Amino acid sequence: MANTRINTTDWETALAIATRNIRRQHGPSSDYSADTFTSKHIAHVACVAEAAGDDGDRWLGLFRLYDGRFAFVNVVKVGNWDPASMGSCLVSNDPGRLISLGLDRDEREILGISISGSRRH
Repeated sequence: MANTRINTTDWETALAIATRNIRRQHGPSSDYSADTFTSKHIAHVACVAEAAGDDGDRWLGLFRLYDGRFAFVNVVKVGNWDPASMGSCLVSNDPGRLISLGLDRDEREILGISISGSRRH
């Protein structure tokens, strides 16, 4: 079943841009794939957000993939997906580690994620 929250041409474009620069989060067990993915590989959308930024609109998403990986997508959309648009994707097999070590405070704030014990300023 398609996920309607990201089942748009814009999100397909954002995922394509982000997964050109996909990397694994290293940790105790980093023996999982850094293969690219599309919205068809997303089993669950934990959260997505679009926010205006200085360089362009930011598209952020945190997903669980059908193969068990977790992915954080961060894309800056310039204009109408101009060639200057850029992004990255971080994958991990540990969602807690991905959130605490892979997302900075601004990214967590945009997505509405808080880490217990951390203070929001």
